[in-house]
Amino acid sequence: MEKGNAGKTQQSTINIQELISKLQLQSKEAYQNMTLNMELISQSVSMSESVQESFSIITQSVGAISDINTLVATAAPEQSSVTDEIARNVVNTSDLINENVAAINQTQQAATELSHLSASQRDSLSFFKLGREKS
Repeated sequence: MEKGNAGKTQQSTINIQELISKLQLQSKEAYQNMTLNMELISQSVSMSESVQESFSIITQSVGAISDINTLVATAAPEQSSVTDEIARNVVNTSDLINENVAAINQTQQAATELSHLSASQRDSLSFFKLGREKS
């Protein structure tokens, strides 16, 4: 009877060790996925900031062009109809740029939220920390 109980105990121990090994592997994979996600989110935020900066420069350039168009309109009244059309196009372009900047801001906010969610997930799963593998 004791031999049977010892065998069951040994088998239970083996089963538990297998479960622990599977959990460790899954935890390691989850950690690697979270690390990759955080890197991708960071890259996305950097790209969003770069694009936003570019659109800011474009917006300034559009403003300068608009100022030049105004000077041309006052210097050459006979070209006012052409200048007005250019000004409308500049305003339309400026509006499109502003819409793009707003979309980029939304993308950046979403990336920041994803970063926070990733950090929260990492914190939630921190109890699965793996021991250092020995070489």
